[in-house]
Amino acid sequence: MVLRARRSARFTTGAIRIDADRRHVVLPRLGRIRTHESTRKLSRRIAAGTAQILSATVTETAGRWFCSFQVAVKRTAGRPAHAPKTGRVVGVDAGIKHLAVLSTGEMVRNPAPFKAALKKLGKAQRRAARKVGPYDPATRSKRNPSNRWKRAQAAVTRQHATVKAVREHSWHQLTTRLAQQFDTVVVEDLHVAGMVRNRKLARSLVDAVPATLRRHLAYKTGWYGSTLHVADRWYPTVPRPAPPARR
Repeated sequence: MVLRARRSARFTTGAIRIDADRRHVVLPRLGRIRTHESTRKLSRRIAAGTAQILSATVTETAGRWFCSFQVAVKRTAGRPAHAPKTGRVVGVDAGIKHLAVLSTGEMVRNPAPFKAALKKLGKAQRRAARKVGPYDPATRSKRNPSNRWKRAQAAVTRQHATVKAVREHSWHQLTTRLAQQFDTVVVEDLHVAGMVRNRKLARSLVDAVPATLRRHLAYKTGWYGSTLHVADRWYPTVPRPAPPARR
């Protein structure tokens, strides 16, 4: 039997709190659990009375268990004290070779995590294909997968989880910096679904996920008091050369 559903549990009632040592959380039926990361940021908000935990969700991803809290937070809209308004404007063009190209001339490197992991991912998938899986190609029927197949599939899942984590980290680093350092951020309304139809660029586009730029900036600009403008996809962003003077 193969478990296809995502293993998760959500708690809305009972004892849901963070210990004073900021290294343990208390959940109903599960009790006191140690966390890998410190919970000091959430603990400070709860102690100050600016946050309240509404629910907790425990999920399993690539052999690791994560606990996420749904929290009601009181926050003041506007830029932080260390980032005063400067009137700076930046245009951002999401790309493939570079993660983004800024109007300031800066080119942000694209880590291309999927391309970097292709060799390891292909090796892990070939190992899994040689194991006794849940489908028998000879009889075209289902069967119980072996433990070796389960371990091989877990290795493939870990590779995909690493790719996803690297991609999300690079986008969060860039979008947070743009929302904090600039008052106005201009991005282009990309037609990603149409761009993916290009067979030569499909893999690179999916690896870069350029639509993530606009999605992250949509809420981060509100957090830091900046403004997001979305330019029309047909707007001529490159100025046309002036016609030659008549003699």
